[in-house]
Amino acid sequence: MGFYTNNVKRLARGEDLLTFDQYAEEDRAKRRGWQKRSKGLLSKSKSIAERKLRSSMLRAQSVGCDFDLDSAWIAERLLAGKCEVTGIEFVSGTLRDPWHPTIDRRDPSLGYTKANCQMVVWIYNRAKGASNAADVLRMAQALAART
Repeated sequence: MGFYTNNVKRLARGEDLLTFDQYAEEDRAKRRGWQKRSKGLLSKSKSIAERKLRSSMLRAQSVGCDFDLDSAWIAERLLAGKCEVTGIEFVSGTLRDPWHPTIDRRDPSLGYTKANCQMVVWIYNRAKGASNAADVLRMAQALAART
């Protein structure tokens, strides 16, 4: 949930609005919470890994591509707690949270293989789509230059 949406919801509940610095601190606290929970809850990571394994296996079957991922490979990356591309810490939350972990295929034309996949934040994966990391970087740099 972004700064604006967060404040709209707070306003609807009759709560005080947050400054951007307060919001940023809350967001950092959520991220730290993910790391603490992920280190202490190996079994939870295993169940999340199993779900991600099943969904990526179904996706590979539906598009007819190679698949060699396993739950241990996925759990290892979840426990690292950070996006393999951006270094942004994962946030546990709903699947609609832009900072939750997701499996990305580096080259979308190839399969779900250990050599081709990485664990990233959802928003990076969404921005990349069928493109590549260089295109996302170019967009991010253009956006940063305008703000």
